[in-house]
Amino acid sequence: KSVFEHYSEDTRTLGNIGVLYYQLFIITILVCGFKTYQKMQRIGSSMSTKTKELNNQLFKTLILQTLVPMLTMFRPVAFLLILLMFSINVGTFSNAPSLNSGIYPALDASIAIFMIRDFREAVTCRRGQKVTISTRVRPRVPETRGY
Repeated sequence: KSVFEHYSEDTRTLGNIGVLYYQLFIITILVCGFKTYQKMQRIGSSMSTKTKELNNQLFKTLILQTLVPMLTMFRPVAFLLILLMFSINVGTFSNAPSLNSGIYPALDASIAIFMIRDFREAVTCRRGQKVTISTRVRPRVPETRGY
């Protein structure tokens, strides 16, 4: 009743759309993730060790970056719609999707920074002076022309 009074929307139609969208999202993520995993396994033997390690870091990062929007944005909206379908007053919980959508960009970037080793080492200043460059400089001798 409160949604109809404030927004003139029927929660019976809104709830179905949300659940359908959520299911399609999860199915798409699972199919794409499985196909990516299969492709990585297929071409894994032709990659160097360093490339395999980087691909594994990127794949784990992708998995977490997929879970973050599901947990921070879609789950609160799904709970909100489910509670509204049962006419349960949500009160201030209705602000959770907005709050979480504001937090999401920072979480998404943080995952990449801390899951990829090179990024993590750069941010935490753990990258040591591993590479030393040694060059020999030969003095340049001016050419003398025989006159």
